[in-house]
Amino acid sequence: MNQLLTKNFKATAAIGAFKLVKFGADDDHVSLADSATASLIGAVNSIAAATAEDRVDVVVQGITTLVAGGSITRG
Repeated sequence: MNQLLTKNFKATAAIGAFKLVKFGADDDHVSLADSATASLIGAVNSIAAATAEDRVDVVVQGITTLVAGGSITRG
């Protein structure tokens, strides 16, 4: 992994580790990216948010680990 820029936000709800996120209701909150057309800002680091208002580190630039939402076919 090569995490160049990580920022800290508050979660709008529980968010698992290594999940893609988008801005929540304001610039201080993030929520789980729940659609293919969501405006992504980054991926939650290895520490997940258990409830709303928990702090999470979001990798906004660089290379990090992600959890796939479905199957991935080679090629």
